[in-house]
Amino acid sequence: MSRLDQKVFFTSVDPPFERENAAKVQIRTHALTVTLNDLPDPKALKGRPMILSLSYLKPLQSVDEDQFYVRDGQFTLVPSDTCVFPRLGDGCYKLTVEIPGRARWESKEIVMDQDREQVIHLKPGADLHFKIIAPGGELADNQVEYELIGSKKFLQHKYLDYQTDSFKGVPEGKYKLKILSSKEKRASKWGYQSTAPKKCSNQFDYSGKEIPFIVSGDLPLVDLGTIRLLPIDDK
Repeated sequence: MSRLDQKVFFTSVDPPFERENAAKVQIRTHALTVTLNDLPDPKALKGRPMILSLSYLKPLQSVDEDQFYVRDGQFTLVPSDTCVFPRLGDGCYKLTVEIPGRARWESKEIVMDQDREQVIHLKPGADLHFKIIAPGGELADNQVEYELIGSKKFLQHKYLDYQTDSFKGVPEGKYKLKILSSKEKRASKWGYQSTAPKKCSNQFDYSGKEIPFIVSGDLPLVDLGTIRLLPIDDK
């Protein structure tokens, strides 16, 4: 069992009128017990961490008194099927679980107005790794854009790990990694991509690519290797 005790509470209270008197603050807390079913064999983790992320969403409704809440936190666990957040303030939270070899799991809103238990049935999944190289050597585009598509749905932001440029906890199924061409990138409508600059005189145009793959649940990692894009001669 893991006990996740490292908490920092936040609130706003009126200061005491006299310096000698301390402001009286009442903190009402509850325990959240998380039970993880269908964990992978600890040997299969090969030292990779199990991550629980807890996010505070909002205070309880119809409560006028001061609200205490726990700062958003990410916790690395030892392999264990039970984890306890022993002291959570009143409020609504969201829990995310990321475990190698299992699909990423995200809770609905968890209302903490009393002690609660969250039972999670994990499903098989895998991380997706790849490296994209555009043509042009030192002048190549080092921010090639891509999309993860499954069952005709755009899944980019649900599983993308921006820090490692990979996808984590993708569930079982058939997918394709769509790599945008330089022309598609400049015309893209997705968020920050819409601000992509027009082609510079020394920029190499390149073709896009679609790579189908399957997450079967047998392996915790799908590695597509190095993907080299072909140049487009627009002369």
